[in-house]
Amino acid sequence: MSFFSRRKSPETPVFQSNRPTKSRAPEALEHLIIFLGHHKVGSTSLQDYFARNMLSYAEQGILYPYVDFEGAAHLVAQNLWDVPPPQLPLNVREPHNALAFAMLAEAGARRVPEFHRNLPDLAQMRHAVGQQMAKIRPHTVVLVSEVFANFGAEAPGFAADLAHLFPARNVTLYAAFRQIDDYLVAWHGQRLKFGHKLQSLQSGGAVEYFDTIHFDYRKVLHGWQEAFPDAQLVLRSYDEVLRSGGSTQDFLTHSGLPSGAAAGTGRMNVSLHPALHEILRRGVVALPATSARRLRKILVAKTPTLGLPPAKDIEMFGPIQRKEIIWRFSDIDRALGKLRRQDGFFSPDRNSAKQRPIPETEARATGLDRLCDDLTEETPADIRSLLFGLRAEG
Repeated sequence: MSFFSRRKSPETPVFQSNRPTKSRAPEALEHLIIFLGHHKVGSTSLQDYFARNMLSYAEQGILYPYVDFEGAAHLVAQNLWDVPPPQLPLNVREPHNALAFAMLAEAGARRVPEFHRNLPDLAQMRHAVGQQMAKIRPHTVVLVSEVFANFGAEAPGFAADLAHLFPARNVTLYAAFRQIDDYLVAWHGQRLKFGHKLQSLQSGGAVEYFDTIHFDYRKVLHGWQEAFPDAQLVLRSYDEVLRSGGSTQDFLTHSGLPSGAAAGTGRMNVSLHPALHEILRRGVVALPATSARRLRKILVAKTPTLGLPPAKDIEMFGPIQRKEIIWRFSDIDRALGKLRRQDGFFSPDRNSAKQRPIPETEARATGLDRLCDDLTEETPADIRSLLFGLRAEG
């Protein structure tokens, strides 16, 4: 029995609460487990999984803490109705992203993104977390946020702040990284989906990342090992994550956590297909913001019907820039490998220096032809004009 008598649907009234029958967890925090990144390695699916299992884990003394009133309401609703909604609110699914963004904003490093709406201030977030720690008394706390990856470059002292907020006897730091060429394509596409005005990767867009966490993966880890000097550091390549069954299964395996009662919703935040990058990039530059968002939705929805080649076969950099990327990344790969007591971090079987067989222009032309042929009368005129204009350019 949990904190209240559960009911399976909102139509059945409940008039009586029951005392908790489970023994209370110890007051001292035994284990702190932190997923600290990277981006585009399945963090959204992992967050969705833990949010859906927030209650069942709490009953076992494992806390995935919320940071606001919406999270508190969700926890009570899980207790009453038993089944989470098909799509979780962003602040419920990604509370630790909200916390990380709020910490960065208070330091003046960046603003909290508009998609995290109606958040309390950072002091209230800390209070919400503190109350959960005091009342639930978990033996384990789990924090999951790809935004933690930004701390190393923007505010490395924030890792120490989390160490003070969650003092624990044992700490596990988990990070996953994609092969650099795959990652740059995925992250560039993510930024295009956000509506950022960018250069194409082949026209200098990749260079912008060289001094950031999106290229120098060492910066992701900066500050974390200093804040948690005795932590177990788990570093995983994205290929290893996929081979083990995906981000959720890999994280559970390497953190020692039991499986939750509810399944997650599977793959989320799917990357924009690289054949469509230049189409959306040009749209973001040329169209009003509302039309650019409409174009993004059209491209994402139509991707399965466009007959595009596999993303892994499309060349997005060109031979000269690809060679420079691999040369610049070689020291980073060796440094990460050293942390795992091996020569390099990424598998030598994955040769990132090798050109992909299909030029980006060829793949884009395939998508444009099908897009233009399938446009309906409901498609806004400015989007139609952009797509036909791009096709005419060849």
